[in-house]
Amino acid sequence: MGTQGPTAFYTATGIFMCVNVVVFMLRFWARKQQKQPLKIDDWLIVPAFLLNMGISIAIFYGVSQKANGYPTPPMPAMSARSLVSRTSLEQTARVISINNRTFFIVHVLGPFSLMCIKLSMLFFYRRIFVIKGNHRDWSSIVINFMIAVVFCWGFGFGFAYMFGCGTSFSTYRATAGAEVQKKCINTQLVLYAGCISGFIEDFLIIVIPIPLVWRLQLDTPRKLAVTGVFLTGSIAVIAALLRMVWFIWENKTPWNPAFDQMLLVSTFVFWMMIECQAGLLAACLPTLRRVFSSSSVDSVLRSVRSKLSLNSIRSNNSQPAPGKGSFQSISTPRPSQGSQSASQTESKQDLRANQIQVERSYAVGISTDDIEMQPQKAPALR
Repeated sequence: MGTQGPTAFYTATGIFMCVNVVVFMLRFWARKQQKQPLKIDDWLIVPAFLLNMGISIAIFYGVSQKANGYPTPPMPAMSARSLVSRTSLEQTARVISINNRTFFIVHVLGPFSLMCIKLSMLFFYRRIFVIKGNHRDWSSIVINFMIAVVFCWGFGFGFAYMFGCGTSFSTYRATAGAEVQKKCINTQLVLYAGCISGFIEDFLIIVIPIPLVWRLQLDTPRKLAVTGVFLTGSIAVIAALLRMVWFIWENKTPWNPAFDQMLLVSTFVFWMMIECQAGLLAACLPTLRRVFSSSSVDSVLRSVRSKLSLNSIRSNNSQPAPGKGSFQSISTPRPSQGSQSASQTESKQDLRANQIQVERSYAVGISTDDIEMQPQKAPALR
């Protein structure tokens, strides 16, 4: 598989960076236009955006120093009296050091950025599908479980790589692989596990809302429209899949001295950047419909939420369990003259032409606690 050069780095990073700046601003503009309060799913996008900006800046710096997207500079011929040779050797060591530091920065910021993006999407689902106070529904259980998993995943892999060499952060600037292997854990295995587990998380996050939408009592076109809103997040899944394929290929391919080490490291950096930037774009895309259409996505989602609430109410009313202080409806036949009942209807049928018929209905609610049952006395014998 090929590696990316400086043109690919500049183009991909620059395009994603500009697009995400616009999308980030449009997300909050849409909330303001809809007069909706900012909630946790909106605020989680803020640290994700800032972390992605840090990743982009680190990549731009690395490419500008010819440390990312460039092959390893050739080692100069060693000469004790050659000042030019010593200078070239120092420059080569500096470029390799910048390449390693860029790799470290991107792969420390990346897991935390992806964690915030995934949590934002999950809390977005929770705001729509989970009815307030109904924590026993399976949708609430699944979403809360995934929130806990993503939280542990982000901090686990982020800190695992951050402290992979203990607190000796200068080791990541080392140009000799032997020093890294001596002081650090197998960071490549950590990244490999994080990449595969991250792809599985992305896939599950995209799949979760589909059965929740299709169980609603909506017509098929409306279900397809709502499903399409959530499937915009598949952009993040595709990016995670491409990164996972690269990791699997690199891990299964035998070591080849012909492979340039700096280009391999740069490729790891490139695909991590792609996954983070695509994830941020996927998390904000549902807000863009408000910009191009008079009806926003939130109007569709509010309809979904109202359907969920209505179904919950109907489910509760289908199995009444009257208890203390509950009310029961009483159905009685039309009373005879001089009798009383829980419901009465007065109507006048004998009307003349061009007159309006008026019918009045009365409904009386009787609490079961207010009724005292007493045995009926037998009539006295004479």
